Amino acid sequence: PLVGPGAAFSGLIEPVKPNIFALYPLFDTQMRAVTDWAFEELGPGSAVIVRAEIPSLDSTAQAAEDAVIAGGGEALLTINAAIGEPDWGATVIQLQDLQPDYVIMITTGPDMARLFQEMTTQGFQPKAVLGPSPIADQAFIDGAGEIPDGMVFGAVSGTVIATAAKADPCRELKPEIEVMGLYGLDGCTSAEVMAEALRLLGDEV
Repeated sequence: PLVGPGAAFSGLIEPVKPNIFALYPLFDTQMRAVTDWAFEELGPGSAVIVRAEIPSLDSTAQAAEDAVIAGGGEALLTINAAIGEPDWGATVIQLQDLQPDYVIMITTGPDMARLFQEMTTQGFQPKAVLGPSPIADQAFIDGAGEIPDGMVFGAVSGTVIATAAKADPCRELKPEIEVMGLYGLDGCTSAEVMAEALRLLGDEV
């Protein structure tokens, strides 16, 4: 079995395939959920989507745009960027010009962090920043700098934080890691599910 495939690749689990099990919602579902929540809690508004220019994220960006429109907002622009983009200055200038209520980030945690840092440097502050689960990972948290309360919201795949008692088995596996982020917990969970599946199979493996 393949447990916990990448949430960005819907083709791996849709349609359903034997022996492939997803432990968390796809990015498409995550973006619809966090956008719907934000529009309900903070009010509808305009949005700019900043996404990594890779085919596997096409449906995620479209899901975010559809959610914005369905929620009564306006999708102003989708900005495509390379993974590992070193300079987000021009992107933030575009954001300054458009003044969206929401910035929706769909890329890697480190890229989201660098983009957020550049927004802070240029003094651009939208109503909120939304993203899929990488925005809750340690790579974003460590790299984004100071994040105002109530500014960044993400759809996270797990409900156990790295410092919780329930995460002890994961921390014990890799004691040398000072801070275990969201993906560390995901990987540990996947491994525990796989180990339990093998245990249940017993001699049939």
